[in-house]
Amino acid sequence: MLRARSHLYLALANLLWAGNFAFGATLSSQVEPVSLSFFRWALAALPLVLLAWAIERPDWRAAAREWRWHLLQSVLGLSGYALLLYSALGTTGAVTASVVSAINPAAIALAAALVLRERLTRIQGSASGSRSPA
Repeated sequence: MLRARSHLYLALANLLWAGNFAFGATLSSQVEPVSLSFFRWALAALPLVLLAWAIERPDWRAAAREWRWHLLQSVLGLSGYALLLYSALGTTGAVTASVVSAINPAAIALAAALVLRERLTRIQGSASGSRSPA
């Protein structure tokens, strides 16, 4: 039962992720990327906070003390990614954008190895490392 639920959650995550590309490509010709990104996060903020509260039980006081770091991460990571994605979807298709996005983890690992001279482990460097055991 737990394995079936895990597979359902993984499929749902992929469906929502892919839906974001298709939805963004459809709306990018009608809505500015800044507005699209703003409304995406404005609508998602309350459900995400509720999920964090229910599942993770975060230490809100500690999070408030680190607000500058959280703001920076939000602007560069969450909002920046969405803004660049919706800008890109104005010039390319959803499939192309999703393929480029799927390459990101490998590109980050390669950049870390080349620029920061980090050593990749066998699991990080192999395609089979991303699969779970049967």
